[in-house]
Amino acid sequence: MLVGDCNHRVQEVADLIPHNALTLAFIDPTGLDAKFDTIAALAERSRADFVVLFADAYDINRNAERVYRNDPNSKLDQVLGPSADWRKKLDALQNPTGFNKRRLFADIYKSQLRRHLGYIEFGDKTIADRGRPLYKLIYASKDKLGLKFWHEATKKEAGGQRRWF
Repeated sequence: MLVGDCNHRVQEVADLIPHNALTLAFIDPTGLDAKFDTIAALAERSRADFVVLFADAYDINRNAERVYRNDPNSKLDQVLGPSADWRKKLDALQNPTGFNKRRLFADIYKSQLRRHLGYIEFGDKTIADRGRPLYKLIYASKDKLGLKFWHEATKKEAGGQRRWF
């Protein structure tokens, strides 16, 4: 077991993965803590699909304007990756409701994974508590078959229970 900041220990983790192994990486930070460069390091080491806890409601939506906007090296910038241009895209958002902002940032993140790391298939699920969104799980794969697995794994049974494998 490796203990510590994933951004500092990512190379050690990547070195444990057999080269070109097909992997599924769960990225489960408590906020905006897993930098885009960290995701890239894992993606470059193996054929990794990702399930990322994307803190869109409890961090991004709450802090984008008042905490991250004026800091060009903010946690949000580090999570979204190079040339995300989120400030301009947020300013251009026609109807800046919480829902639309959360969708915008998830779309930016997926676009970055596509543009910089070659991911082509995406799924997402909003995780809520008592009807209020907390965060989004974003799934990314470089293969259509991965998306099929994602859809199967996140189906709900007749009673509303989610099937997780």
